[in-house]
Amino acid sequence: VLEYFEQNIDFFRIYITDWGTFETNLTGDYRRILKEKYDRFHAHFAGIIRRGIAGGVFKPYDAVETAYVLVGILSAYIFQWSMEPKATPFVEKAEVIVRLFMEGARA
Repeated sequence: VLEYFEQNIDFFRIYITDWGTFETNLTGDYRRILKEKYDRFHAHFAGIIRRGIAGGVFKPYDAVETAYVLVGILSAYIFQWSMEPKATPFVEKAEVIVRLFMEGARA
């Protein structure tokens, strides 16, 4: 996922800039297509989390809600990196993202 965002950074800069208004500015097919893609993206993560819950990897939280948390973490990193791309490849953030998601920030 991080590689995909890094390779398409110009698109995501535009997307992030307009994210707050896309529901009111986009209409018809554009809105429907974007919503469908986002729903599939989110459902993909929810499915992975469901399998992880069944396998004992994740705590038995609601998979949909947990997927929103993961997508939120990814979105925050994508936003920060896209506004100020660093010399460090975005994919190198994968370890910290996984660690924060899996372990939280508690000491």
